[in-house]
Amino acid sequence: MIFLLIILYLAIFFLEGPALIKEEDWKTFSVFLALLALGMALSIRAAFGSYELSKPLEALFAPLAELLFGHSPI
Repeated sequence: MIFLLIILYLAIFFLEGPALIKEEDWKTFSVFLALLALGMALSIRAAFGSYELSKPLEALFAPLAELLFGHSPI
């Protein structure tokens, strides 16, 4: 299952990535890579059987929420 996920994410990268590199759109490429990596990490975690995916997302977005709203919602 994990092998298939890696193949899927590599296929997505090789379909979308080269066009962004060719256009030298580095901001979009960096956002694309960040979202792709986040999606891959969460998918692999789910494939291992850890379905509590909210903890990593809370840890990721808590500093942003504190910066924007002045307090952490956690």
